[in-house]
Amino acid sequence: MADSETSSVASSARPTTCMTKFRYYLDEHGISMAWVAKQVSINYDRFYRLCAGTGEPTLREGLRIRKLLGCQLQQIFEVDEGESEECHD
Repeated sequence: MADSETSSVASSARPTTCMTKFRYYLDEHGISMAWVAKQVSINYDRFYRLCAGTGEPTLREGLRIRKLLGCQLQQIFEVDEGESEECHD
């Protein structure tokens, strides 16, 4: 596949196990991982793990990221519906 074909396929692809919702969101909006990590005061190595799906954000990290990006947590992270309901009780 030619490079131009590869880039158009990648930009229209939906999140997969290789690309987390968070990383997909950043890529779709042209947002740098390093910029977000710096803005929310998260070590870049830890932030990279969040983007790679090998780590989960703390509540504080998730809320900082959500506020910075102006989005819902469900847009960038897998949220267990049972857990989110418990928070509203």
